[in-house]
Amino acid sequence: MAKKAHGGKDEKSGEKSPKKVVLKSGYPGIYRLEDKDNSKCRKWRLVAFLPYDRKRKVYPQRSKTVENMTLTEARGEHERFKAELACSKRVEKSDKTLAEYAKRFCDEREASGAFAEQTIDADRIHARQICHLIGDLPVQEIDAAVLAQAYLDLRHGKSLSGKELSGTTVGNIHAFVDLLMGHAVKHGLIAKNPCDEIETPRRDTKEKRALSEAELQDFISRLDPARSMDCAVLLAASLGLRRAEIVGLSWGDIDFAQGTVEIKRSYNSHRHLVKTKTEAGRRTLPLSDFAAHALRARYQAAGATGEDDPVIENYLGKRASAAALSSWWSKNRERLGVDGLTLHELRHTFLSILAGRGVHPAVMQRLAGHTDPTLTLGIYTHANLDTRRAAMQLVDAVYEVEPVDEVSRAVEDAKGALDAVIATFGDVIPAAEADSLVKLIEARKVLDSMGAPRPALEVVGSAA
Repeated sequence: MAKKAHGGKDEKSGEKSPKKVVLKSGYPGIYRLEDKDNSKCRKWRLVAFLPYDRKRKVYPQRSKTVENMTLTEARGEHERFKAELACSKRVEKSDKTLAEYAKRFCDEREASGAFAEQTIDADRIHARQICHLIGDLPVQEIDAAVLAQAYLDLRHGKSLSGKELSGTTVGNIHAFVDLLMGHAVKHGLIAKNPCDEIETPRRDTKEKRALSEAELQDFISRLDPARSMDCAVLLAASLGLRRAEIVGLSWGDIDFAQGTVEIKRSYNSHRHLVKTKTEAGRRTLPLSDFAAHALRARYQAAGATGEDDPVIENYLGKRASAAALSSWWSKNRERLGVDGLTLHELRHTFLSILAGRGVHPAVMQRLAGHTDPTLTLGIYTHANLDTRRAAMQLVDAVYEVEPVDEVSRAVEDAKGALDAVIATFGDVIPAAEADSLVKLIEARKVLDSMGAPRPALEVVGSAA
């Protein structure tokens, strides 16, 4: 059997030290480190080769020593060792921080032109939130434990604003970090993505509230469609429009003759009119009589307007932003009787009413501009469940019965048993036992006071 000998000179004597014997096992890359046959050896050296290094013109190798393993176990460990090396990448040492790399990542995405401005804005917001905590750390030092602690800190108020972030917001930040670290793996900065080893933060978005038809009518009665912001929220409630779609409307998008409104642009945070993000978002909606009346009132109040003039203006007469609309809503919703309701929930109310009136989900999806039909189906299912629940309540009175009173039932059972005893033995009990019978009769009187009358009873004494 072939042997490999490793030896060297002893530093003190200058003589050669005993040779360390490495014995082949008969399996490539697995060597015995004990002078025993394969069946008895329990210490092994495992060797694996890396891809060819063109600069050094060699196949680099890695090795590891394992103990307390049989040959079969060593062969399995060898395969795992080779797989681990195949999956890992050789990376050069880098001090590039997370903040630096996040900026580069966002800049590249923006320069590519493949992403909407809203997406890039969201990326930069997420980058600021995570870099606020660990931005000074080198990317290569960030592991799953570091990220998990950062997410926990954000949940507990260590955000840029000092407020506790929701699980949904932290989940969105995690999604961005996952993209960022995946980019770093692809470009050889790190060997693996630490996000693969961490559980995605749980989303905790609250269920959207929808106004009832009666609540909606009360809300609408408080609004004046001639006023810009009042008209904006009426459009959310009567057409189911999103904020950016409402403020993106121009008078050229309204066709009063045909009774339609064309949704083709939104007004973003950079104050630019841009195409809607998705093809489904671009749609032509028929105007209900109510929506047409509201828009005419607004048109007359705005005076002579051109096709490119905004439907919703700010106090300067310029196109209002989505942020300005949100700010106005936060300040006025309590006065309008819907405190706590979000603007998006007016859109949700519109869709819920459609579902409650039996509109088909496919039609709802087109009206809402949903790309994902599951969003529409979720609203449809929830709204129809409420409708079915209300229908069941209408027939609930048919099945109403008086609940059984367990105490009353026990009293009636006791009275019945006592009556049976008195009726059976009352006329044969000796005078000496009359006291006992009297006590039974007294007990029957107590029971009578709780319920039904008793039959007349007499004490029968012994013959004179």
